[in-house]
Amino acid sequence: MKEVVYVKRETCCVCGSSELVFEHSIRDFDSDLGVFELVKCARCGMYYTSPHPTPDTLANLYFNRDTRNFDAGNSGFFTKIKSFLAKRLIRKLIQGVPANKKISIVDFGCGNGEFSLSFQEVMPQADVYAVDFASQPPAGLRAHQRAGKYPHYMCTPDFYKDDRKYDIIFMRHVLEHADNPLEMLRALLRKLTDTGFIYIEVPNIKNGLRLFFNNYLPSYYPPYHLMHYTRENMAYLLKKLDVPYALTQTEMPLMSNIVANRLHARLNNWHRLWGVLLHPVQLALCCKEHTVLVAKVGNKSVSSLGR
Repeated sequence: MKEVVYVKRETCCVCGSSELVFEHSIRDFDSDLGVFELVKCARCGMYYTSPHPTPDTLANLYFNRDTRNFDAGNSGFFTKIKSFLAKRLIRKLIQGVPANKKISIVDFGCGNGEFSLSFQEVMPQADVYAVDFASQPPAGLRAHQRAGKYPHYMCTPDFYKDDRKYDIIFMRHVLEHADNPLEMLRALLRKLTDTGFIYIEVPNIKNGLRLFFNNYLPSYYPPYHLMHYTRENMAYLLKKLDVPYALTQTEMPLMSNIVANRLHARLNNWHRLWGVLLHPVQLALCCKEHTVLVAKVGNKSVSSLGR
């Protein structure tokens, strides 16, 4: 891994307060980088990982593409389930868009490119752009490039320099990795068409599982997750954008990751099987506070999102 420089979190990047209060310790179970602190802004309620990577070395965390952020995937049963769920989410997201309408979609922070490929498969007429830190696309996208049917790939700096506008900017589990989410969202809003919107998913660290599995909760995921969201602080963040938004919740299976964290092991198919078997327990515990917050943000009015 390239060098990553860590510094203590001193101020809140959302409200500017320096009143950051220690909550509890959180361990990195993925890359064994040690124990970090979860701190909370006393003014706006935003949570942070401390210490955190400096902005100029943050991308080095992802250089090797060997963490859970870049699940390589395979042709197995669990990968097929993930692909099915990805396409179901996409079809819900584009509901109402005429089948013959050509729209432009950005999978921002595309990771292994799974959702970029699913967008292209569900909407073959769409212009799909996969965007991430690296200068080269992930292996899954490169394989499709050789086959001649693939989403376009851009590294993040090139994306910001480009003057194109997009109908949908898709940010699934990306904003928690951002050093300054307000700055990022304001920049992305400028990349939207007049009727475009940004779709956002982030972990909800106040979900029902924390009461029983707090120390092993994968929602924290330090040091990769720089910021940590609740319904209250997410609403505070979105209000500061001064644009219409809708905020709701959904569920993401976490029990397999909790089992792996509890065993201090790398996630494998046995853990995924236990995750499937224990998913009803997750649903029961998360009936009020779900594992994921969902936001839809646009320059014009945004319709409410259903669960």
